Parts: sequence; C-alpha cells; structure tokens
Amino acid sequence: MPPTNTPVPTNTPVPTDTPAPPPATPTGMPAPLETPVLPDSPPSGMIEPVAWLHADLPHRG
Repeated sequence: MPPTNTPVPTNTPVPTDTPAPPPATPTGMPAPLETPVLPDSPPSGMIEPVAWLHADLPHRG
C-alpha cells in the first residue's frame, strides 16, 4: 500500500522532477506481488485484479 501511494502523490506534484524513478519503483514492486495473486484466482478474476490495480493508480493520480 505504501509503494502504491508514493507514485500517485509524487507523480502529480513533481512529474518532471522524477518521472522515471517513481514509476520504475512502484511498477517493479506491485508486479511481483500481483504474480502470486493472479494464479491464486481463476482466469476471469485474473484480468479483474490487474485492470483494477492499473485503473486505481492512474485514476487517483
């Protein structure tokens, strides 16, 4: 939760100051965490969590 919230506020106030660093850190962290969650759920739910996470990030920011 902390890593996901960091890129949202940091990307909004200072998108030009650190455009690559912020997205690179959060993208790498959630990626491995989602891997175990995807196989745990069915094929239908697999796409659901992925789209929800991706939509939640840009939607908040």
